[in-house]
Amino acid sequence: MERQYPRPQLQREEWVNLNGLWSFEFDDSNSGIERRWFESQCFSKTIVVPFPYQSKLSQIDQQDPHDVVWYQRNFNVEQNKQVIIHFGAVDYEAQVYINGQFVGSHKGGSTSFSFDITPFLIEGEQSLVVRVYDPSFDSYISRGKQTWRLEPFEVFYHRTTGIWQTVWLEYVDENHVTKLKTTPLFDENTFEIELFTNTCKEKEVFITVSYEGEKITSVEGFLQDRNKFTLKLDHTIHHWTPETPHLYDFLIEAFVQGKLIDTFTSYGALRKFSIKENRILLNNKPYFLRLALDQGYYRDGLLTYPTEKDLLNDILLAKQMGFNGVRKHQKIEAERFLYYADKLGFLVSLEMPSAYKYSFSKAFINEWIDAIERDYNYVSLFMYVPINESWGVRAINERKDIQDYVNGLFYLTKAHDPSRITITNDGWEQTITDICAIHTYRHGKMDELTIQSEFRKSLLDLDTLLSPIHTWGNKPIYVDGYHYNGEPILLSEFGGISYANKKQKGWGYTGVNTPKAYQEELERLFDIVYESKLLSGFCYTQLTDVEQEINGLLDYDRNPKLPIEVIKKIIER
Repeated sequence: MERQYPRPQLQREEWVNLNGLWSFEFDDSNSGIERRWFESQCFSKTIVVPFPYQSKLSQIDQQDPHDVVWYQRNFNVEQNKQVIIHFGAVDYEAQVYINGQFVGSHKGGSTSFSFDITPFLIEGEQSLVVRVYDPSFDSYISRGKQTWRLEPFEVFYHRTTGIWQTVWLEYVDENHVTKLKTTPLFDENTFEIELFTNTCKEKEVFITVSYEGEKITSVEGFLQDRNKFTLKLDHTIHHWTPETPHLYDFLIEAFVQGKLIDTFTSYGALRKFSIKENRILLNNKPYFLRLALDQGYYRDGLLTYPTEKDLLNDILLAKQMGFNGVRKHQKIEAERFLYYADKLGFLVSLEMPSAYKYSFSKAFINEWIDAIERDYNYVSLFMYVPINESWGVRAINERKDIQDYVNGLFYLTKAHDPSRITITNDGWEQTITDICAIHTYRHGKMDELTIQSEFRKSLLDLDTLLSPIHTWGNKPIYVDGYHYNGEPILLSEFGGISYANKKQKGWGYTGVNTPKAYQEELERLFDIVYESKLLSGFCYTQLTDVEQEINGLLDYDRNPKLPIEVIKKIIER
């Protein structure tokens, strides 16, 4: 198993990766707690963590629904250190036990969590047990693209149950920094770094900023409950863009009475996202978004990336095809993806996996806040999407309470991070929003000249673009009582042309049968997109095929369906 550090924005040297072979059990009678499985030293099956049991790479590869599953493994620790256990993501509810003792629980299938397990450790080998409850058919919880029926259907795929991101241990001093929050003040050439700590004991902190190995500036001060440090850059300034991804490195050292008790590295960049009139700005300049819809599914790992190379390759292929970012769709991606996006220069959106039936959900809100806070420091993160296509809020056009709920998500997002763009309800039926985001697949086929003409008009004429005639199901772009206020317009889903380059079976919104026809269809659509003067960018559906959908520019195994240079010419213009 690979051993890359799971949290690149706060990286310490002393840590242990717990991925690999664990013992495993289905608990279909939900009697494991009664039978005290949390005291177990071994279950009857084995599984490769962090792959869900539904995936091939888990070495179980079963798609039958099992709502309750258990994991167990043994590990050793250094006894003179405080030990924190971290879970990248566990779908959906997790209960964690150390040596038969309950440590804590977490609800939400997409966000990270951790526990201090020091009080539960014993001499010698330790036993870790995790119980997971994942209701297979519950459509009120955040599921993303996971089916809530027995089988995948339409745009919904196989389920991901249990541990699906890295599990790891971290050794820290009893007085340590628990979190840092880095805010670039682009116009002032300044970084603001806020540090949080687990105790009120006073710590002396030194922060050093370097660029390509050369020290640029530093600051020192005292840290108690929490504190902010300002670092002004007076040298030659290097800005971050997808074309020039310049990063600054941070070294943070904390001392108590002259003794070094904590040290870690991080990084940041000077960049700024903003809106002026009807344009999106990057670093105060208009920036046209060329995004691909990326669902982050893999044939053998489902939501879990198979290897570090696979994760990196998705970004490299998208950049080679001419995209400057992705709309991560219905998935909160592993932090390693954002790290590579920062390093390579690639914009990434953060989108909350949807529920599909409405209920005012504290769990949904808490998970969304956790996602924002976890990924705040990542340079490439430029946009938030709490709701997609009214999923989970389908009566939004008729019910004011649901409109208030969605507006509350907008303001809650802005309160946590005003520095990034927020699309409240991506696709249609929007209320308060930074961006007018429109989904349309009504662009016709090569022989449907009338529909083609209507699609062209819809992108060239503002009134037509803002009408519901081209959305899926004739949904209004804004709900009753709301209207367009001059926001930048993003064509945030279109395309979806199916082409089976290896005789795959599946569907798309339109389809072709030859490479020549595929190229011509792409050229036709992008000719119209670039002819429009109303758009601030686009998001093409989609980057890769996913299970029954064969409408990707790449197939499920990441093979291009046209030569990369041909796609790049079409995408970049």
